Amino acid sequence: VIASNDTIVCDQAVATLFANYLGTISGITYLWNNGATTPSTTFLGGANSQAIIEINGDGGCYGTDTVQIDIPPFPVVDFTSFQPCGDPNSGYIVANPISGWTPFDYSKDGGITYQTSNTLTNLSIGNHTVFVRDTLNCEYSYPVSISENSSIATPQFLFSTYNYQSDTVIVVNVSSPPTD
Repeated sequence: VIASNDTIVCDQAVATLFANYLGTISGITYLWNNGATTPSTTFLGGANSQAIIEINGDGGCYGTDTVQIDIPPFPVVDFTSFQPCGDPNSGYIVANPISGWTPFDYSKDGGITYQTSNTLTNLSIGNHTVFVRDTLNCEYSYPVSISENSSIATPQFLFSTYNYQSDTVIVVNVSSPPTD
């Protein structure tokens, strides 16, 4: 019996598995633990953690194999939201992943477009759904709100400490750098 290798799929994604008998025995029958009686079948990630195939042949020949079907861990992500300052669409959300299969991509438009930066900008006060996509392209959604109670970006300034008369001092706000 040769069955598919152990596999990892997204939660609720379909895993198509195959089994094959190599030999000269006739009368081969297949029986998967989901009831399928064909050489290939599908299982649902997260609902099934094991697929077991039994193959029977003439003369009492019997073989079995087990395929593990795993799903990646649900990512734990800490979100910090910042209220708009000036422009009503200048709020932003910073995603700080704690666990999961990195690197992640992030989306603020329902998973239509993704970006590698963990800072989602140009957001207004209100409820937002942030999508996080892991290395297997599994998508996870998180509700995040920006409100009047959200953090206010604290400017962090860089100054030269060796100023002389007639020097020019340039103040640069690095507290909210532009996205890549």
